[in-house]
Amino acid sequence: MAKEEAAMVMCDLVRTMVLAMVDEPKAVNVSADMRNVERIAITVDVAPGDVGKVIGKQGRMARAMRTVMGAASIASGIPTSLDIRES
Repeated sequence: MAKEEAAMVMCDLVRTMVLAMVDEPKAVNVSADMRNVERIAITVDVAPGDVGKVIGKQGRMARAMRTVMGAASIASGIPTSLDIRES
């Protein structure tokens, strides 16, 4: 799988998970940064009121999303990282 295709798949995966958690889906923006040769960096921007929901208590939701992304990245062979920010 090409890096661009893997980034698109990861963005869609993360967007699907995040949209299920937030109150303001229009504020969700998921982007991929492929400047690093070894890793795809996925950035999620959400409304300020939704950051806590996406991160979860003690970071459980964010950790769960990273676990799912890690499993999905095995298929592409390209590691990924996840950053959650408020927009």
